[in-house]
Amino acid sequence: MEMDIKRNNTFFNYQMCEDLSLDQLMISGVPKIKDQGVRFTSHDWVSMEIYSTIEFMKNLDLVHILTSNDLMIFVKNAHFKCAIFFIAVRSYISKMEFMTFPDNVDVFPEEISNVPDYSPKLLNRIRTLLISKFREFDVSKEELLLIVTIIICDPSVAGLSEFSMNIISQYQRIYSSALQAICQNKCGASWPTRFTNLLFLSNILTKTIKDLDDVVVLFKYHQPALPLRKLVKDSF
Repeated sequence: MEMDIKRNNTFFNYQMCEDLSLDQLMISGVPKIKDQGVRFTSHDWVSMEIYSTIEFMKNLDLVHILTSNDLMIFVKNAHFKCAIFFIAVRSYISKMEFMTFPDNVDVFPEEISNVPDYSPKLLNRIRTLLISKFREFDVSKEELLLIVTIIICDPSVAGLSEFSMNIISQYQRIYSSALQAICQNKCGASWPTRFTNLLFLSNILTKTIKDLDDVVVLFKYHQPALPLRKLVKDSF
């Protein structure tokens, strides 16, 4: 929970000083205190979402055991999908039925309103699918944080050393056991159903990311000059 408090503090109270790539950010990227009165666009918010998610990942205990090369692979694999998950979590906790940034800033760039070819159905599915499942399963914040750490700890990522794969797999089992214990405490003998439903949220996240990939293809076709931040470009 402390890591999540720190992540939210960074997200709400800081801003990026430069338009950095993921590689640059991993080496030296540091945000500054948010300027008083500044109004963020979706581009600003998504940059802070990605940054604060990476910082969350880098504060996991297992990170200190990984080599610098494996750490980069570990972060690149999970940072963006988990940033999307955190957007959904924040919106869900705020009793919203769709993903949004603070002050009701849309999660999609303002520029897409200039092009009529984006499917409203597709955009709305991205905004709502995860949250609808959170609501259906009545997921607690504690469960959501364990789910996201399970998603982050994916030992099957190509390029990881065997040593790091084993470490990541051990931590995934630890987080899975903690989630299982919560389900047992909440549901008694029927805990396996809840546990399976909660793990299924990973599939919903994958579906949302696939839909986002389709939107990015439209971005590149209809608006090739759309000024996406380097962090966002590096995430697809």
